[in-house]
This record gives sequence, structure tokens and C-alpha cells, in this order.
Amino acid sequence: KMKQQWALLLIITITTLANSAIFGFFSPEDSRDVPTIDLWLNKTNAVRNFMLGWGKDTLIPGFAAIEKHWDEGYVPMITWMPYAFDDWTVHNPNDVIADGKYDDYIYSFGSELLAFLSGPDGIFGNEDDRRAYLRFGHQMNGDWFPWSPTCSWSCEQTGQHIDQDVGSYIRMYRHVVDTLSELKVVNNTRLQLVWSANNIDLGPPASKFYPGDEYVDWIGVDGFNFGDTLPEHTWESVDKVFGDILETLSKLNVDKPLAITEFGCTTSPDGVDAKNDWIEQAFELFDYYKIGMVISFNVDGATDFAVFNGKKGNEFFKYRARRYHTYTAFKEAIQNDKFIGSDANDPRLITDSQFMYGQ
Repeated sequence: KMKQQWALLLIITITTLANSAIFGFFSPEDSRDVPTIDLWLNKTNAVRNFMLGWGKDTLIPGFAAIEKHWDEGYVPMITWMPYAFDDWTVHNPNDVIADGKYDDYIYSFGSELLAFLSGPDGIFGNEDDRRAYLRFGHQMNGDWFPWSPTCSWSCEQTGQHIDQDVGSYIRMYRHVVDTLSELKVVNNTRLQLVWSANNIDLGPPASKFYPGDEYVDWIGVDGFNFGDTLPEHTWESVDKVFGDILETLSKLNVDKPLAITEFGCTTSPDGVDAKNDWIEQAFELFDYYKIGMVISFNVDGATDFAVFNGKKGNEFFKYRARRYHTYTAFKEAIQNDKFIGSDANDPRLITDSQFMYGQ
């Protein structure tokens, strides 16, 4: 009987872990969301997504922001965007990077990253080390970034007529990771590599860009319901946005955890209540696919994607004489015990298991 009880407890524990997830957000650096968003949720976000483009003068301010995020209680997700900043007009920037022209820059980034991960004492590999996720070359199956083979309108605006293939992306991705590995910065409990596709293929399918299991810790996807805010677009269900791509990505490697690295929904044209319902349905789908990390795109940019402090909401959160638009479905989902936030009592904010698997 005792063995049966322990077996039942083990099954319950495994089931609980398999359905848990860490959560986080992206907001611009000048936003007023921090730390109020955590007060609203009554939990501290575990992760904060930070966009860092390649550039001659981006590393020092970039890592200052990353360190600030850590001090605020967030594990940074560094979305590192490989703009070949000395070669804006070449047709094959991926090959230029893969051939080593930007190795000095990659080493400089790696040195800054290693210093951050080493913590206050500057020694890598002991108890005060920090953590980070590195999301490199994301949305490569879209058509708006120069590391994509199908980059069109955005590249042509800078006079860049892209002519490169999927293989060039994989070579570039592997070269950058291999170069960072020379600095011993790639470490499972300190740095996790997030490979992140777009939900819609606007060229070769996302699966063709997969660089290989040894170069990926998390498999991620970004997806948005733009409603009618883009030409020839209509309101899209959660299943329309995420169903096919999650089915595809979940089969790349069943042992790799899945992440939603950006997601959002507009109110146009169906309204606030429809957006709230969409958010609720999104979390149901994420639960079905056992998503281990969920990052909200908390920005009213192209349209009103924000779930906190945006232009619209289905309720208000009041704090220090201010009122913030919010969405109840998001808060209710995150308040479920399955969602794991940052722990202020843990010097590394989340556990190794949470960091590596969301569990």
C-alpha cells in the first residue's frame, strides 16, 4: 500500500511539473510598467525580453539595461538581432557573418555576457552567477529581417536586395554560437539558447531553419492576432495563429521545451471583450501543448497588443493615483499556481529546472 501511495504521489508530481511554466513580458525601456505590472499580477514576472540589435555602440547601454532588469528581479531574455552594421547593402549578410567578418564584435558581446553572468564577484561558475536566455536571429521565416532569405520591403528601404538561402542562416547561427562557446559562455544553468520562429511562414517553412539540437535549448514561436489592422488581414482565432506552428515545432525534438516568446492580440475590429476571450483561449492552447515559457508582448505599437497599461482594457488597476487598463483573462491565467514567477529569496531568481524546462 505504501508503494502504491508513493507511486501515486510520483505521478501527481510529474503531472504537475509537466504543466508548469515560467512567465515574462516585453515592454520598452522607457515604459512605466515596472514594477506595477507585478503588483497587478501579485507575482513577479520571471523573464523580461530585451531587444538588442547589433551595432557599434549598442553593447554598453545594452548590458546596462540587462543588468538593471536582473536587479529588478527578472531573468533577461536577450533577443540578439544580427544586423551586419558595416554591410547594409550586401545581398548576403548571413554569409558575411558566417565567414568571420564580425567575430571581433561577437567576442566583445560574449565578453560582456560572460561578465554579466559571472555576477558581482566577476568569477564565472560559483553561487553568485546570474542567468540569461539568448534568443538569436528570431523570426527568420518572416520577410522583414535581413537574416531572412525572403526579406523584402524592409531591406529594400535601405538598398539591401537579399539573395541568400536557408543554409546561410543555419551557417550564421551555428558560427555565432560556436564563437560564443569558445569563451565558455554557453552553459546550461547560466545561459539557455532560444531558437524562435514566426508563426507564419513567408518563405521556407520554419522547420527548415532549425540549426540542430546541439545549438538549441528552447524552441520558441512568436504569434499575433492583428485583426483588421493590416491590409488583407482579418480577426484570427488562437488556433489559426498558433495551432499549425506549434504542431510543427513540437515535433522537431520532443525533449526540447516549447516557449511562446512573443504574443499579443488586438481589439480591432471585435472589441475589448473579444480580446479578453482570445487571451483566455490562448492560455488553454498553451496548456494543451505544455508550453514551458510564456512571454507577453506588452506594447501598444502596431496595434493595441498590451495586456497592462495599454490604450484599452476590460478593467482598471489602481495604484498611486493612477489607473491602468488591464485584461482580466491574462491576470486570471497567470495567477494559476502552474505559472512560476521570480523568487526574490533565490539569488538566481529561478531554479535550474525552471530555467531549463519551465518546471
